[in-house]
Amino acid sequence: MSKIIPQVITCKAAVIWGIGEGLKVEEIQIDPPKSSEVRVKMLYASICHSDVTRTYGYPFPLFPRVLGHEGVGVVESIGEKVNGLEEGDVVIPTFMAECQECENCTSEETNVCLKYPPSRNGLMPDETSRMSIRGHKLYHLFTCSTWLLIPIMWSRLIQVYLCLMQA
Repeated sequence: MSKIIPQVITCKAAVIWGIGEGLKVEEIQIDPPKSSEVRVKMLYASICHSDVTRTYGYPFPLFPRVLGHEGVGVVESIGEKVNGLEEGDVVIPTFMAECQECENCTSEETNVCLKYPPSRNGLMPDETSRMSIRGHKLYHLFTCSTWLLIPIMWSRLIQVYLCLMQA
């Protein structure tokens, strides 16, 4: 059986174009996942103060942007170097990766990884974006941007979700 190669897709996203502007639901383009990335179909997303403060340009005014960093989704497609995830897995994106090796990751006191600190530049780890609209690059929030139907995420930010009935 041949593997289906993911293509660029178009989907809806809540885009903010500038400081103090309201969110606008737009059709945007999403690239296929790169080797260590996952494309996730979001089932649920939530809002927190981190999303709200970004609408005011804090701490960095990166626009246009797709916000959101909390939610639950299903893996739609994966990059060729992704291990431990399969298409169809129910997952929870996290905005902080964990190497599971550094002093912080092995501590019970914090989960702020020393090797993979949270992204603040609005881009993926390779410093590019996977989202665009009418020729404009869109900035991510913490490399996860859950306020769109099918975001691209770095695989280190994905946790497989097991409900109690599956455990």
